[in-house]
Amino acid sequence: MNAEKKHRIGIMGGTYNPIHLGHIRSALKARKYLCLDKLFIIPASTPPHKEFARDISDSDRLETVRLAFKGKKNIEVSDIELLRKGKSYSIDTVLHFRSIYPDSELFLIIGTDMLLSFEQWYRFTEILEKVTLTVIPRHSEDIPKLKEHSAYMQKLYGASIRILNLKPFDISSTQIRQSLKNREDVSDLLDCRVYSYILERGLYL
Repeated sequence: MNAEKKHRIGIMGGTYNPIHLGHIRSALKARKYLCLDKLFIIPASTPPHKEFARDISDSDRLETVRLAFKGKKNIEVSDIELLRKGKSYSIDTVLHFRSIYPDSELFLIIGTDMLLSFEQWYRFTEILEKVTLTVIPRHSEDIPKLKEHSAYMQKLYGASIRILNLKPFDISSTQIRQSLKNREDVSDLLDCRVYSYILERGLYL
């Protein structure tokens, strides 16, 4: 008798301030390439590794993320880190999903900078024991250094790491916020429902 197939669960966090087409594309590509049964999108409360401009409320940010992924199959937006408050440590989120899906394969989806600084993460070795790190490069030229760093982490920590060689779609949330503040058109960078919500609520102005 064949062993029961393990479910494949993805975790993809971020500030999503605002969520843009680059985020959405990356999530959809990761779901496809990793053959995920479920992908959780998790807006962070207070990321410990970066400055976070609090331009809008957490509730508005959560709603824009929900709008961005509305109707997307096998993708669910989770408010676990917003409800937790305080710094959004990935180990807490990983342990949460490991408790819900104890026999599943967990994939923690991160970006270039996150992998290169991963050893600075809180309890990073515990995270490596529980997930496969999946890296989405920001630029094509990032791939060689990501492969080198992955080999280093695999050798030193026994880490399981995958690098998705996707066509870059580099969009800056910082630049989008500035454009919105200047009342410039960014409809080509945002999901239409997200853009409508931002305009209706007068966000980032």
